[in-house]
Amino acid sequence: RSFIDKWGFDIWGYEASYDEMIALIEKERSFPLRFLEIDCGMGINLSKIKYLYPYSYTAGIELSRTACAYGRFMGDIICGDPCAVTFPWIEESFDYIFAGDRLKNIENQMLFLKKLKTYLKPGGIIFFVNSLDSDINTQKDLLEKNGFRNVEVRDEFITAVKE
Repeated sequence: RSFIDKWGFDIWGYEASYDEMIALIEKERSFPLRFLEIDCGMGINLSKIKYLYPYSYTAGIELSRTACAYGRFMGDIICGDPCAVTFPWIEESFDYIFAGDRLKNIENQMLFLKKLKTYLKPGGIIFFVNSLDSDINTQKDLLEKNGFRNVEVRDEFITAVKE
């Protein structure tokens, strides 16, 4: 708790890559992947993706200014609330968007999904952590109502493809 008090974020949530999430990327290593992570912390996942996919572009959004400052070398990271900040990227420019458990933690899920969908390429994949306390049918309905198809539960994740 003293680290949070001093630096303003929980480093233990950012200290290792999320290998199970990265394993969902289904592209050849030489593919020029474009990847956006919501709540990216210090960019550990972004760094690993750049290592695995050397021609990739990685970007992230993080609420903690301190974590953003430490992560600036890991990817194109902007600071702010992903629900409120204006994204600096071109629409339909990402192959993958990972939004962790953000979907369950916001009020206007429809508006948030619409915003993310704007930045996902046609055929691009969005994925979220499937929390034990979330209703999977509700999540599937929400994604389908927002123009996503092939909604699947894969291990601890919910994935969907933009039409």
